[in-house]
Formats: sequence, C-alpha cells, structure tokens
Amino acid sequence: MNPEREYFMIKEIRDTPRALAKVLEEEGSLRQIAEGLFKSGVRRLFLTGCGSSYYAALVATQASAAPFLFQALPSSEMLFYQSGIAPRESAVIGISRSGRTAETLAALREARTRGITTVAITCSEDSPMRAEADTGIFLDVGEEKSIIMTKTFSSLSLASTLLCEEFGKIQGVAPRDRLRTESLPEMALQALRLEDDIKRIAEDVHTRDFFFVLGQGHTYPVALEGALKLMETCNIMTTALHILEFRHGPMAAVDDRVGIVVIALEDNSSKAVARLVKEAEQQGFRLFVLSNIPELEDALELPRDLDLRLSAPVTILPIQLLAFYISVNRGLNPDSPRRLHKFVGGF
Repeated sequence: MNPEREYFMIKEIRDTPRALAKVLEEEGSLRQIAEGLFKSGVRRLFLTGCGSSYYAALVATQASAAPFLFQALPSSEMLFYQSGIAPRESAVIGISRSGRTAETLAALREARTRGITTVAITCSEDSPMRAEADTGIFLDVGEEKSIIMTKTFSSLSLASTLLCEEFGKIQGVAPRDRLRTESLPEMALQALRLEDDIKRIAEDVHTRDFFFVLGQGHTYPVALEGALKLMETCNIMTTALHILEFRHGPMAAVDDRVGIVVIALEDNSSKAVARLVKEAEQQGFRLFVLSNIPELEDALELPRDLDLRLSAPVTILPIQLLAFYISVNRGLNPDSPRRLHKFVGGF
C-alpha cells in the first residue's frame, strides 16, 4: 500500500506550510477584530472549542505574555459552568474547523443570550457558527477531507494566537518583540523534512500499547494534541504530561510496550529537560525526542530559531506524521477512525 496515494491525511499534513501562509494573510482582519472588541469595551477573552480546537485555544493562551487577559475552556465547561462571566467586559471566541460542533455552537448561543460578545474562528465558509456570532473570520486553508484535524489545527492555533497577540498589544500589556511570522511557513517545511526519519521510527514502534507524550510550557498544548492524534488515529492509549512531571510517578509504568514522545524547545527549562531525557535514556527507555536544544544531540532536530509563541503549528507536524505512519503500519485507516465523525452533532 502506498500511503501517499491512498490517504488524505498525509496530503493535508504536507499542506500545512501553505495553510499557514494563508492564515498570515488574515493578520489585518484579526487586528480589526481585536480593535473592534476593545472599542466595544471588551477587556478579556474566553477561547473555547472541543478536542483539537480546544487545544488550539490553549496554544493561544499559552503563547500570551498577558495570560490574565485570556482563558481557554472546553466548550462544555463554558456552556455549563461559566455563568459568572462579566458580559460587558468579556468576549467568547468559538474555535471550530466546521463551525458545526454542537457544544461550541451552544456555548456561543448561551453567551449571546447573556449579552456577551461572540467571535467565530472557523475553516468553513458556510458554518452556522460564523453566521450566528457577532463577528468572526473564515480561514480559507482548503478543505480537510480526513476526519483527523491536521492542517486545520495548525491554522486555528495560529489564528487564535495572532488574535490574542493583537488584543494584548492594544491593551498595552507586556510589550515585546514582534512575532516572527514571516518565517513560519519555512519552519513548517523544515519540520516536514523529518518525514523519512519518522516513517522508519513508526515501523519500529507501531506495536507499542501505550504512549506518553511529554511537553513543557509552549509545547504542553502540543503534547495534548499529539496524544489525541495517537489515540484517535492509531487506537493506542496515550496520555500527555508536563515533561518534569514524568519523574513523579508515571516513570514507574514504563516497559518495552510503552512509547515516549518528548517535545522540548530551547527556553528557560532546557537544562532541566535535557537532564530528564538523559536520565530516562540511562534507564534504558527508548525516546522519540523532538527538540532544538543543543545538548540533545540525538533528537530529531526542530528549527533552532523557532519563535516559541509560534511553535505549536510547527512542533505538532512530526507527531502528526508519527500518528499517520503508525496507523498505516497497524493496518488502520487514518482518514476515518472508528466511531469518529468530522463534527459532533447534538448532545
């Protein structure tokens, strides 16, 4: 079987650099949305979605220098447990590939009935969410035919991050260097060049029964999304953890049936993370490490000058590739996992 000919998922992963370039064309529109929210009196954003879209919301809040301005919640939590949001000062940002996800639609509708401003970020031009929200944006990144979210996760993550960045700038909170957006599509291309290496790794680890996916700081939402990709695409039990939490109990569960994925970017935790990786290797654990930390010489190399705030759309790519090739090696259909649909309807 030739995966390149058989499946949409691999084509859509490889289309991510182009999709990111399309999102970057919308920076002006996202700035206008942020300005409009601020002028209307909004001072805090609540980002919400389900599954991969929720993790895209987490990416945006994690990237912010002013986290007190932003909060990410699953749509069901927003719908049922957030009745105390101040209507005049808040906006609810619904994030959804299709714009048809039941919980996200319901959360936006509930917010509007309480006088809260609503915003839709979606990859579907005719989505009901976009039609019902007070304002919103359509990310024209091309149809994603696979049930699995790949390029749309990266696109929604980037758009949400840019919106939060613009909103923070308008409020004058924690001014800092400009986001290095212009190099992002090229960074994604660099990450995709790891495909042949990842294909070989997948052949080696596809029989594992369980995976830990470890991230820290900016890469923790990526670990959550990576764990979801392995679960839904490969039917493998997976859990995501903060990297250093791995030492506090979970390490005891590791044997030769367990795979370990580590996403480690160079930041102020680099030395501690590098020590943990080396300790784990000394224990005989076989790790799949994605990193740009110089001390981790055996890692699959991520771009060295990657902007941490924009890292999620790039660092997720090798894990998406790993999930795809493990799925194919296990004889599964990565485009159409069992029991899953492109969007979840009524609940």
